[in-house]
Amino acid sequence: DLVAARVVASAALATATGLSQLEQAGPATEAGARAGAGAGALRDGEPGGGSPLPDDLRSDSARVRKLFLNSGVHDDSANLLVLQLLFLERVQPGAPIELIINSSGGDLYGGHAILDTMQAISSPVHTRCLGRCRSMAAVLLAAGEPGHRLSYPSARIMLHQPSWELSEGPMREADIRAEVDEAGRQRRAWARLIAKYTKHGARKARTPEELDTLMQTDTFFSAEEAMDMGLIDGVVGRVKGGGHATPAVSGVAHLR
Repeated sequence: DLVAARVVASAALATATGLSQLEQAGPATEAGARAGAGAGALRDGEPGGGSPLPDDLRSDSARVRKLFLNSGVHDDSANLLVLQLLFLERVQPGAPIELIINSSGGDLYGGHAILDTMQAISSPVHTRCLGRCRSMAAVLLAAGEPGHRLSYPSARIMLHQPSWELSEGPMREADIRAEVDEAGRQRRAWARLIAKYTKHGARKARTPEELDTLMQTDTFFSAEEAMDMGLIDGVVGRVKGGGHATPAVSGVAHLR
């Protein structure tokens, strides 16, 4: 664990140093510096698929402190998001970071790596659900800064118990029992985690046991229903009027 932490910290430092040099170099060398940092590009789609987002979008995201999770939660997307969070924390500690999520969820351990990083940094992470937040993505949404967990009106949010895959290849009986025990521990921890993140915002707080029963099947929520559950604090809307419409939020006062 110590070695892994050092690797992550070194990678974050290298990323921060490279982008700092990019800012100092100016437009003349910007394209070349970005090409050298291509391994850190945001990617859409599942592992091994998709294409890097445009450089200007990636650069703008860093400037305005907006991050995107628009794929499944897996090792690649989790590692990248952890590095981005650490980088933005290093650049401006304590300044809010907006995390926009449109994800079907995925790996339990990768999601926990993101969760632990969100809790460890001083920068509050404001979460937004755009499209869908399912499974682990819903937990990431609920884990955002209280009062700043929002969903767009048409988004759908889904919770269920974590699924489990046994290790590939032959397994001894003792190993199978260990896997089953771990699956049970993670299922109970999952319910406790969701209870923790939803207890303050819900109209009626649910116990871990109640949530565990609720999540025995896929349970879908509209944005308004997710707010009642305490998964989010408000729903992003638009105010009608003359000129350009401006963002507004129902359910939370004075949030934009």
